[in-house]
Amino acid sequence: TSFTPYLLVDSHQCVHKCPKGYYINQHSECHACHSSCTSCFAHGSNACLSCLANLYLYDGHCIETCPRRTFQLSQTCLDCHPMCESCANSATNCTSCPPGHGKHPPSSGCIKCPTNSYIDPSGLCQNCHQTCGRCTGPEATHCTSCPFASWQYDSDNHRCRPPTCRPDQFFDFVHQECRYCDLGCESCVGATQSDCLDCNAQYVTVGGRCVHCDIADGFKIDHGGVCREICGDGKNLGYYECDDGNILDGDGCSGQCHVEEGFTCSSPLFSIPDVCQESVPPKGRLEVFDDNDLSLMFTEPVEYGVDL
Repeated sequence: TSFTPYLLVDSHQCVHKCPKGYYINQHSECHACHSSCTSCFAHGSNACLSCLANLYLYDGHCIETCPRRTFQLSQTCLDCHPMCESCANSATNCTSCPPGHGKHPPSSGCIKCPTNSYIDPSGLCQNCHQTCGRCTGPEATHCTSCPFASWQYDSDNHRCRPPTCRPDQFFDFVHQECRYCDLGCESCVGATQSDCLDCNAQYVTVGGRCVHCDIADGFKIDHGGVCREICGDGKNLGYYECDDGNILDGDGCSGQCHVEEGFTCSSPLFSIPDVCQESVPPKGRLEVFDDNDLSLMFTEPVEYGVDL
């Protein structure tokens, strides 16, 4: 006779192996698994190895939905990585992060955002504005605290203000100190000529920089020590209304480089003297029709007011 090692307790039969849905105890007996399990290693709802359809295995239990901080893989719930608040498809593919944490591409994981950063709507850690120590967004008006104790926090406008510097200085954020502007700057936002906000009296703005009057073409220092455009040199750099290459009155461009009444002045290039012409008023023709309608026509387009 063949040897049948296992006792099927439910029917008191000896069998070669326990049927599906049963487990073997220490006495070589086949006992039924919990009703939610399709296989198990012991009795009870926490000893499942596989589950019925529409149930998911997690920590020995067969449950209807995977719990928080787990993800579904087939009929199994697996734990997300501890850095994730929630995840999908793999333990490290975070779909949301714990409070104070954000994503940091190219990684799909979560990190604790640095102190001087905020979490944007897509869940990424982003740097605060350079004037903020802590913030809620990218702008200078999103500060919640300042980066240095010497700075003043404006709670009404949510701004941090650095120490006040002299008019001819700017605040260096890297070295945290006031530094002098370039010599040509009256005020500035940085150390170079292109950082000037206003030029000193003997300098002029050329190409976005403050250049000394002695080397700026078309300019000279006047008797008051101020750099001004030269009137009458035939170059109209925009400081005067016109420049026809002389300082005579009565030719359309006055000796002070203003357009005289009754003239128009123009030039195709700033380096070419303006040509001034007398303004000739347009000629008009008035026709009166039998029905008392009027027709007023001019030889060129005109602008008119409502009081005509």
